[in-house]
Amino acid sequence: MASRPSDDPCMLFLKLMPRDTTIEAHRAQLAAYRRMHPSQRVELAVQMSEEARNITESGIRARWPQFSPEDVRKRLLRTLLGETLYLESGINERG
Repeated sequence: MASRPSDDPCMLFLKLMPRDTTIEAHRAQLAAYRRMHPSQRVELAVQMSEEARNITESGIRARWPQFSPEDVRKRLLRTLLGETLYLESGINERG
């Protein structure tokens, strides 16, 4: 059975590489992740997720300064879930 191009580790390496990072820096970063204990990687992932959420909330507040904290929360959920799932969830009606 032939493997798909997406199964090629080299292709995955390139797909995951940030556009503003050199190949050498990306390799070094991956090597650092591999040296980490699994619990450290989980902790790092949680921290990065929280930081991304905070950045997104800051962007929402900058774009819509009149938003209440609840409006910011709803806009964040709308961004994270996507328009269809957000509307289907009924979050907007429940508050």
